[in-house]
Amino acid sequence: MRGTCFNCSILLLIIGLWSMILPKGSAAPISSFTPPTNITVRMYRLFSGGGSTGVLCSSNDTSYGCTAFIGDSSRAYPYGSNNPVNIPIETDYLLDVVPKEVSVAAFHLTAIQAQAIAARSYAYWHIRQGSAINNSTQFQVFVPYTFEALPSTTFPDNPSNPCASSNLNNNQRIVCNAVAPRYYIAYGAYPDDDLPAFTEYFADIRNRTVSGGQPYPIAVDNPISSHPDIVNEGHGHGMSQKGASHWARGNLSFNINRDLGAWSVRWERAEQILVHYYTGVHIRDAGNNNALLTPSYRWNPLQINWGTSDNRPPAMSRGGTSPSRWGCKTRAFLTGRAAIPTSIMLSGVAGPRPVLERSQAAVRPRCVGRPRGILPRR
Repeated sequence: MRGTCFNCSILLLIIGLWSMILPKGSAAPISSFTPPTNITVRMYRLFSGGGSTGVLCSSNDTSYGCTAFIGDSSRAYPYGSNNPVNIPIETDYLLDVVPKEVSVAAFHLTAIQAQAIAARSYAYWHIRQGSAINNSTQFQVFVPYTFEALPSTTFPDNPSNPCASSNLNNNQRIVCNAVAPRYYIAYGAYPDDDLPAFTEYFADIRNRTVSGGQPYPIAVDNPISSHPDIVNEGHGHGMSQKGASHWARGNLSFNINRDLGAWSVRWERAEQILVHYYTGVHIRDAGNNNALLTPSYRWNPLQINWGTSDNRPPAMSRGGTSPSRWGCKTRAFLTGRAAIPTSIMLSGVAGPRPVLERSQAAVRPRCVGRPRGILPRR
């Protein structure tokens, strides 16, 4: 998964399909939705898997769910006698939710950022709906001090804004970097096209996700989650958390510490992961007047036949070209004209990055034969 050849597939995706081919969406702010800064959460003691015991957290409670430091009276439930609690989303809630939902030690950095965006969007949606949010798996698992407990245990020297602390450990920095951009997933028609989406997510599923109750978490092909070791975990709606790490790594294993074999493409941006699992959505920036961050038209290749014995991008010299076969799904989000690449041109191997030659235009790319879930148009 490393090396110059594999980087070709990365650039084929990033430059060719995201930047060169597609027009950028307008960054004009839409003001129908005001992103909340705080969230109200009812706090329960939890079972080890995150389910609620039905017992509310109370002052000095050291039970799991009320604190990550079970039995430690010096790190008991931090909100006194308050329950439910109203807390900041960015500097408290998400810092504990993200590392509880995905393993910082095992997941790729890009997948962790995708999780942060999905978790923020999920919270926004429920706040807007007026849901009675709690800290269990009924919503998102939120356990105070999860951020502080990330190994090696470190208590930030700026507790009111932990990510501004000077003494964070590496795992805490990873979470802070993932949460820092206030991006969220939006879905709707103008003038409500900046409303948060109901971004369900789950652990993993083989080959294809399952349609949910909204227009955007429809079933999508997920061929990178095809290894025999993969088992179905969760409801299958929306983003596959392990699938996100598969795509971010370009590997059949989600775990950064394990190699089950490289895939023919890799996605380097959280936005690519999110628009794959949530069809027809946009990513917006809550920190910049809900500015639109995603292009109007986008393709995410799922698999490319590079025409090589190991199905890796071929090694090419300066000015060389090499054919590759692409498939596409017939269900389309993309409309209108778009340039499509027919060859790759390297501007340098060790130095400048490869670039794509824009050499053909078509109303829509044609599928040859019966594709097997590759190149969906989002």
